[in-house]
Amino acid sequence: KYWPIGRYQGADGAQGIQSVMCATHLRKKEFHLPTFKIYGVCGKLMAMAAQALPRGVARRRCAGSQSQAPPHRSERRRQRIERLPMAFVFLCGMLPSLVRASQQVTNVQFTDDHTELWKLRGTVSWTKPSNTTGITHYNIFLSGDAARTEYSLLQYVNSEGISVPDVPVDAEEVYISGASIAAHIWRFCSTATIDPVWENPYADTIIVVPMPTPGLADPSSWGIGHCYDYHTSPAVAPALADMSFSDEDPDPGEIGGTLEWSLQDPDMDTATLSHYAIYFAADATGGAEYEYTKVPMGTNSLVFPDNTNHGDRVCILIYGYNPNGRAPTASKYHCFELADGTYTSTTVTRTMTTTQTADPTQVAVTNLAFTDETDKIYRITGTLTWTPPGSETTITHYRVTMSSDATDSDGYPITDIQLGTTEIPVGRNKLVMLGSHPFVIRGTSRTYGEPGYWANYLVVRAYRTDLGGYQPVSEAGKLLLYDHSTYSPTFSWEQDGETISIDRALDSVTYEDEDPEDQICNGTIT
Repeated sequence: KYWPIGRYQGADGAQGIQSVMCATHLRKKEFHLPTFKIYGVCGKLMAMAAQALPRGVARRRCAGSQSQAPPHRSERRRQRIERLPMAFVFLCGMLPSLVRASQQVTNVQFTDDHTELWKLRGTVSWTKPSNTTGITHYNIFLSGDAARTEYSLLQYVNSEGISVPDVPVDAEEVYISGASIAAHIWRFCSTATIDPVWENPYADTIIVVPMPTPGLADPSSWGIGHCYDYHTSPAVAPALADMSFSDEDPDPGEIGGTLEWSLQDPDMDTATLSHYAIYFAADATGGAEYEYTKVPMGTNSLVFPDNTNHGDRVCILIYGYNPNGRAPTASKYHCFELADGTYTSTTVTRTMTTTQTADPTQVAVTNLAFTDETDKIYRITGTLTWTPPGSETTITHYRVTMSSDATDSDGYPITDIQLGTTEIPVGRNKLVMLGSHPFVIRGTSRTYGEPGYWANYLVVRAYRTDLGGYQPVSEAGKLLLYDHSTYSPTFSWEQDGETISIDRALDSVTYEDEDPEDQICNGTIT
C-alpha cells in the first residue's frame, strides 16, 4: 500500500508532500534529513519507507506498469512498511496543517475611544502565534468582511513619532490613531486614496495578518475581530434573514439546543453594534421579557445547555445592542412551549415591528419641564427637571440628550455643569446648564466643520442594569424644546450692507368647515 507519509526534499531540490511512494528520490541516501527536523517521527518513517521499497518497484508503479510482485528478497522490507502503526502515518499527514495552525493570529479585539460615529481611535489587541517562524511583522487591515474584499491598511504612530503600517512581531497590541496620537482614522474600507467614502463606507472588521509568511496568501492565519465604532446613539435592530431553534430537551419548562441566525444582508454595516442581546419573553411582542445573555457581533449561534429553565417565557427574542442601549425592537423571535409542556409553536420567524413594555408608571421617565433663560437664539440655558419611574431598583443613572426628533436618533449628551458629567445620579432628577458656561448650543454636533441638526427635543433616558444599557426610547422622557429669543417668526438683520431675511412662516394652512350652521365652525386645521 502507498500512503501519504510526509514532506520530502529530493536531490534535485524539489519539495512537497509525498502522497504515494512513486518518486525515484525515495531512497534514504537521497533524502536531506534536516528537512524533517520539525517532523520527528515522520523523518524516521520516511527513511524506513525509503529503505523498504526497491528503486525499480517505485519506477514501475509510477509508470502504471502491470509488473509482477516485488522479488522475494524484498518481501520482508514490504512487510516492515505494512506493520508500521497507522497512527504514525496519520500523524505525518496531519503535522503540516498543525504547524500552519500554530501560526494563526487569534483573539483580535478593538476598543474605540473616539465618541464620534465613523471615526476610530483606540487599541487593537491580539494573541500572537505560538510559532513565529518566518514572521517579521504584522499588518492590520480595516475591512467590510473577513475575506478582506475591500480594505484599508491601518497605520500607527511608533516610538519615534512616525506613522507606519508594520507592527513588530513580538507585539500583541497597538494604538491606532492616524497621523498622530490625538488624531483619528475614518472607518472606511477602500483601497482608493481619494474620497474613499464613496468606494465602500461599511467597514466593520479588523484583520491582523502575520507577514510576510503565512501572509496574505493564507487567510487561515489571519486574526479576525469585530470593529465596534463607539458613539453616543443607542443600537438599531439589525435585519436578520432567518432564525431557527430546535428544542432537544423533552422536559416541560426547559430547553436545550442550538439557536442560529444570519444577517439579511451580509454586507450590512454592523460597526454600530457591539453585541446581540438574547431574551426570553412571554410572547412574541416581548411581554415580561428578561435578558438571558449577550454574544459578540460576528457570532451567529448560541447553544442552550440541556435543562435551561425558561419558566413561563415561551419565546426567544434577538435584539441589537451597544453600550448606549438596546434596540427598541427585536430583530427576530422564536416561540416554543409553555412551562407545562402543553403547547408547542411552529410559528415562522419574522421581523418584529412592535414592542410591548411594562407598566409605564414603573419604567417611564415623565413630566419633563424646562424654561430657556437666555434670549439668544440657538442657545439654551436653565434647569431641566423630570419625574423618575415608579421603580428605580435597576437604574444606575440618567442621561439627557438634545435630538432633532423624538426618537433620539442623533442625540447629543448634555453635561450637568454642577456635576461635570453627562451621567446624572439617581435621586437628583434634574440637569443644570448654568455655571462657567452660560449657555449650550442647541445642536446635535459639537465638532467644528461637521454637519449636524438643530435640536428640537430634550430626551431623558435611564440606564438599567437589567437591560445592560439605556431604556428604550418608548420609555424615555421627551420634551419639545422651546428656544426663547427676541426674534419674531420672521426677522431680518443687516450684513455687509445687505438685509438678510429669515421667514419662519408656515408653508401652507388648510381648513374645511364641516358644520353647515351659520357662524359656527367645525373641522380640522392643518
